Amino acid sequence: MNIPPIERDETSAPFFEAAARQVLMLRYAADGKWFSPETEIDPVEPGRALEWRPSAGRGILVSWTVMWGRVDNTGQLPPLISIGGLVELDEGPWILGRIVDVDPSILSAGAPLRVVFPPARSGDVVPAFTLA
Repeated sequence: MNIPPIERDETSAPFFEAAARQVLMLRYAADGKWFSPETEIDPVEPGRALEWRPSAGRGILVSWTVMWGRVDNTGQLPPLISIGGLVELDEGPWILGRIVDVDPSILSAGAPLRVVFPPARSGDVVPAFTLA
């Protein structure tokens, strides 16, 4: 399957360029508040610019969903396709990401996670999380 590359714009380019260097970037306000990467405008002071700052890349699992492949006639568990999770980063923001290299049966709310940078099928690098 031919998967197109991620389209960047002037807002998202710093995030994806940092991910290619294996750095998770967040938005940061001068008053010390951190925001998720997609935040463009400071919700407290809309006129104040946000800057990009590197995250420590650690957090906890808040919630997750497991996507399985098709069930066949063998009675076997279908193949795992993907685990998506909501992660509360140590800096405060919550972000969505894939959870990789983990058996979904051992996941629990509050599990410590760290960021990893597996290449996406398109060839781009997209941050994901695994157990810390």
